[in-house]
Amino acid sequence: DEFKNLKGLYKKNVFHNLSFNFGIIRTFFPKKIVDGKIKNLNDDFLKITTKILKSQNINKSFIYHQISNRLAENHRIEKSDTQKYLKEKRQFDYLKAMIFLKFLYELNLIEKNEGKLEVKMENKYEDYFQKHPDFYDADWKKAVFLTGVLAQNVMDIQLRLRGAKPFRSRLNGLKLDHKAIKRLLPESIEKLEQYKENYYRELEEVIALLMESGEPELKTQSVDEISFYFAMGMNLNKKFKTKKDIEGEHNERNN
Repeated sequence: DEFKNLKGLYKKNVFHNLSFNFGIIRTFFPKKIVDGKIKNLNDDFLKITTKILKSQNINKSFIYHQISNRLAENHRIEKSDTQKYLKEKRQFDYLKAMIFLKFLYELNLIEKNEGKLEVKMENKYEDYFQKHPDFYDADWKKAVFLTGVLAQNVMDIQLRLRGAKPFRSRLNGLKLDHKAIKRLLPESIEKLEQYKENYYRELEEVIALLMESGEPELKTQSVDEISFYFAMGMNLNKKFKTKKDIEGEHNERNN
């Protein structure tokens, strides 16, 4: 009953009809995972579920590590967004990750460190962040998320123009530290200018502001948590494309 009282987690209109269940946890603690060797994570799964049922604290770094591994694995095996199964699998896993973390945050089972939140905005990005304040409670998180949005925009354009996404090689297998995030902003802008398809200058300015504010904290974050926020941005990039962006892309295709 305590779980069912958590706002939003059990309503079917939340997160594309996906509600919390313990099978979601299994996604990130599979019976077997191939990463150089076969490893059985069943014991970890049982320990996590037991701690949840007993309302015991759970190591935040460990949870983000498992989620990051899963998202990175999806990134490695996905050869093309035209492969419908892999695309849907990736998107479904991102939603599961959000629900799993939201569940743990709501029950206060993992540490919640609110960071520096100084940049004030009134735009579509902030509208989204306000809907998920438990996830985006620091400028560095917003900066990393939106850098993921921008990087995916670059790859969408590459796929349309070249039938491939060579920019993927700059993502380090979705294992990103603060230095990688810092370089990805200018690299993304350079590619968009190269293709003469930079419809995202507002987004780039927002990222720069957030990065300036959040960089000191960003430098202290784990690769796993940074990679999670970046991957979430990649997955949700189309959510932020305006009619003007889409028209710009359409006009370029017809020229």
